[in-house]
Amino acid sequence: MNKHIVFLLAIAGISLAAVAMAQPMGWSDPQSQYNRIYNPYAVETLRGEITGIDTFVPADGWSAGVHIVLKTAEESIEVHLGPEWYIDNQNFDLSVGDTIEVTGSRVMYEGSEVIIAQQIREGDEVLVLRYANGFPYWSGWRRSAGQW
Repeated sequence: MNKHIVFLLAIAGISLAAVAMAQPMGWSDPQSQYNRIYNPYAVETLRGEITGIDTFVPADGWSAGVHIVLKTAEESIEVHLGPEWYIDNQNFDLSVGDTIEVTGSRVMYEGSEVIIAQQIREGDEVLVLRYANGFPYWSGWRRSAGQW
C-alpha cells in the first residue's frame, strides 16, 4: 500500500511540475503586469537620436530587457524594447548616435513616462517588437525556435 501511495505522489508531482513549466512566465507571459501596461490607444511615433542603451529587469525572476534613451526635439525619453535574449537574436543593430523612429505606447512605468516600443525604424529597416494590440512578438518565440 505504501508503494502505491509513493508512486501516486510521484506521478502527481511530475504532473504539477509539467503544468508549471508549461505556464508562460516573465517576458513571454502576455498577461503579466508589465506586458499589460501597453496601451494601444496611447500609441505615438517619435523620431530622435539614441543617447543611451542599457538593460533593465522589469520584475523579480525575469531576464534582462533592453531599453534605449531617445532624444527628440522636445524631450529625452526611455524606450523599452523587449527581452535581451530576443533583441540579441534579431538582425537589427542599434548604437548610440543612431537616428531612429520609434512607434510605441506612452505609459507610466515605476513613476516615469516611458515608451514601450511596438516597432523601430532605422532607414529602410524595421524591427517589429509587438503587434498593434501590444501582444509581444517574442511570446512563444523560443518554443517555435526550438529553444524551450
